[in-house]
Amino acid sequence: MIPQRLRDAPLWCVSKDKEPLDMWALARGRVWGASNKRSHSSYTDYKTASEASVKTGYPMTLYVDTSQLAVCVLDIEKTCPAALRRAMLLSLHDEVIYLETSLSGKGFHLVLKLPAPEEMRVMKFPSRWFEVLASHHCTFTGNEITFDKAYSMEIPENAQVPDDGSDIAKRSAELLEAMSKPLTTKDFCAMMDNGNIKVAESLGIDTYRAALSNFDGRHADLFNSLCDMLYTKTVDGDFHGDWSSYEFGYASKMHYQLQRMAQDMIDEDCKHYQLNLTKEEAVMLVYMALKQVLPSREKHKTVRNGLPWLLYTSERVYAKTFE
Repeated sequence: MIPQRLRDAPLWCVSKDKEPLDMWALARGRVWGASNKRSHSSYTDYKTASEASVKTGYPMTLYVDTSQLAVCVLDIEKTCPAALRRAMLLSLHDEVIYLETSLSGKGFHLVLKLPAPEEMRVMKFPSRWFEVLASHHCTFTGNEITFDKAYSMEIPENAQVPDDGSDIAKRSAELLEAMSKPLTTKDFCAMMDNGNIKVAESLGIDTYRAALSNFDGRHADLFNSLCDMLYTKTVDGDFHGDWSSYEFGYASKMHYQLQRMAQDMIDEDCKHYQLNLTKEEAVMLVYMALKQVLPSREKHKTVRNGLPWLLYTSERVYAKTFE
């Protein structure tokens, strides 16, 4: 069964021809693509998405938001050589919390525990035999499979591990050697591509302070709404006691909520909020709301990239989500 932590996340939609669909639009008889850059209004809960899937025949899709879910997905294609697939299954066994077959029935999705979600992004093996999905859509089939069956499956489309001295051959040999022992998700991703998000250089604290001069009553209303926002994740239950990851997740939810209120205007009574927020305004609003709602800790007094910790966190979330 798909893990409860994924089922509980309001990050589900359905896909048509591999394109994730906006659930709010679909419910109103319209079709356009879902996007994490617009807001969480593109998505819904697992139950609603499941009902839409049955009604439309479209498969269910999850936006793998690593900052909220603390997981990533290893997507193994049907063309992946059996030797590499089996090595990944064995070396990552202890990191896998869910394993299913893909839409073709010949590929696999491995949901992996992720200790540092803010440092992840999509990483593709050069031959496209497999990729790590983080902050990315993934179509789920619900066709759970055991390790034994996934390991032993004979798939005609499987390629052969090359031994011709090419770059792919050398890379495959390096991976097979590394996967001869148990690996953590972090170790595996580091082997693939290091996994570090490249955040643009900070705009600087003076630029953010200058944005405050543009604030009016609408910004105050948005700030109050962010402070009143319900965030149900817990430090211990969802982030294993990691306060930095918890704050990153909280900031991520705030940024999505802010864009929803300022731009999507789903509810008629929210029309007066509508305005085009600049990056500086959005980052400052979330920063001020985080300072208001989060318990103070020593790390908040530190400076990172020339910014107070929580302002740096808000800027980093914005860069990861909207740039």
